[in-house]
Amino acid sequence: MDKFLKLTAITLIISSTSSCLPIAAAGTAVVGTAIAEERVAGDKLNDNVIAVKIRDAYVQHEFSELLTRISVTVHEGRVLLVGNLKGEAYVNQAIDIAWEVEGVREVISELIVAPTHVREYAKDTFIANAVRSKLLLEQDVRSVNYKVDSNNGTVYLLGVAQDQKELNLAINVARNVSGVKQVVSHVLLKDDPRRKKTY
Repeated sequence: MDKFLKLTAITLIISSTSSCLPIAAAGTAVVGTAIAEERVAGDKLNDNVIAVKIRDAYVQHEFSELLTRISVTVHEGRVLLVGNLKGEAYVNQAIDIAWEVEGVREVISELIVAPTHVREYAKDTFIANAVRSKLLLEQDVRSVNYKVDSNNGTVYLLGVAQDQKELNLAINVARNVSGVKQVVSHVLLKDDPRRKKTY
């Protein structure tokens, strides 16, 4: 990939204020067809709609606690919830609400009962952006197919890998980013039977 395009894409990613915005948004806009995304256009749109509906559902239920402390990431109908909540009841409510949204095929909860600190949130945002940038620069990883989130130094990966070799490389890239304590992968392989049959 052209070095200028990579640097431009990294700038777009880092300028993002939300850790749960799809990495595909910046990557696809800049590199065009240079990197093939596994999701078809319709599913990409559906994922964005699902994420919006889940957040809206939190608002409708007047769970401001959930809205402000949960990152909602969606890929091929698989929902990843990451964040800190003040009680187990909130965790269960957040999961139940996500399941109620049409189009959700799986809810992956990485929610924990713990306080949220502004300083830690800022560090996690920096870590997530750094991981996205490193993945984008790794030529043997189709970064457009990965979504990244971080909480308390733990990095969460969601998406689709071409094969186990690529997934292992992506995990190692994330592990080597400063501040990362551990990496949790919820990435599926391209030929995983749990994926839709439309690919």
